[in-house]
Amino acid sequence: MRFAVKSLLILTASLSAVAFEAQAFVNQPDRSVYDPIVRRNVFDLHGPPAKAEPQPDVPPPTKIRLTTILGDKRALLMVQEPTTPGSGTPPAKEESVILSEGQRQGGIQLLEVNQIAGTVKLESDGKVSTVALEIPKPVTTAAAPPSTPNIPMRPPTSRTPQPQAPPLPLPLYN
Repeated sequence: MRFAVKSLLILTASLSAVAFEAQAFVNQPDRSVYDPIVRRNVFDLHGPPAKAEPQPDVPPPTKIRLTTILGDKRALLMVQEPTTPGSGTPPAKEESVILSEGQRQGGIQLLEVNQIAGTVKLESDGKVSTVALEIPKPVTTAAAPPSTPNIPMRPPTSRTPQPQAPPLPLPLYN
């Protein structure tokens, strides 16, 4: 029995010493094996950005045409993507976009097409606007070229050419 009590005391003392040493190891941050990984920042992690710059407004499309060739109302738009002010980049070229009602591409969404009134309702960066269609003006031609001078024509003859029969084949002689 003395042996059991003695071994129990030794076991308790050693467990408390191990627990104390483990607590001291956890409380020392410089002894962590993962600190070099954190300092190296392998995934290039950073805090949240300070302030996002406002995006420039998308200009309304310049040319709009309508079509119903595929059975639904579609608008053909010429759109120019905005450039950020102060970036020094040249403005982007105009792109043609074909949208049916409810479709979105980039910052523009086609909400409604009214063929009778000739208007298109667009949503551009959260702003809803109604744009009237550009009605093409009829092209006026230049002054008609002067007519050809009067050249006397030959009087029609009463004789009309008759169709001729093809020539007969020659007989073959042996």
